[in-house]
Amino acid sequence: ISVCFTFLIAMSILNINNFPPNPTLLTIFITSTVLAIGVTRFELTPSIEARYQTLFELTPTSIILLNEHLEIIEMNQQAKTFFHQEGTELLTFLHTRFNKKQGVKMMQQLKKDKQLRRYHLEFEHPLTLQNITLLFDATLVSLHQSENYYIMWQDVSHEVEQRKMV
Repeated sequence: ISVCFTFLIAMSILNINNFPPNPTLLTIFITSTVLAIGVTRFELTPSIEARYQTLFELTPTSIILLNEHLEIIEMNQQAKTFFHQEGTELLTFLHTRFNKKQGVKMMQQLKKDKQLRRYHLEFEHPLTLQNITLLFDATLVSLHQSENYYIMWQDVSHEVEQRKMV
């Protein structure tokens, strides 16, 4: 649109006897054309999906996306590293019976409230089986007549231990 508009202005001002009447108009037209071609043909602007994926992977918080059947749609590398497993179902992803019980407790609360903020839960670390405290933020998102769960967490065990010592 801007290329057409610039071209029309340039054409209306141009005069056969006086070419170009204003070198600035010609420069604007050429620049607009180059940018329009560059953006559309060579995708010079990054897509929203690529930006989201970059943020999703680089965030220090573990993130997992679940569908209404609690199957994993997507998870970032921090979530994979935290539980030391890749799977498709949440309950098999949680490893221990205690973690599964805690996961069910959290999901029931999430279904009830539709959103959780700063929700503390005790879990067992998958490798050491030591108790850890996780801080959750979660949201129930309805998309295309299905419920999806966006869950973020971070390990706050160290902070909890420091408070207990004080």
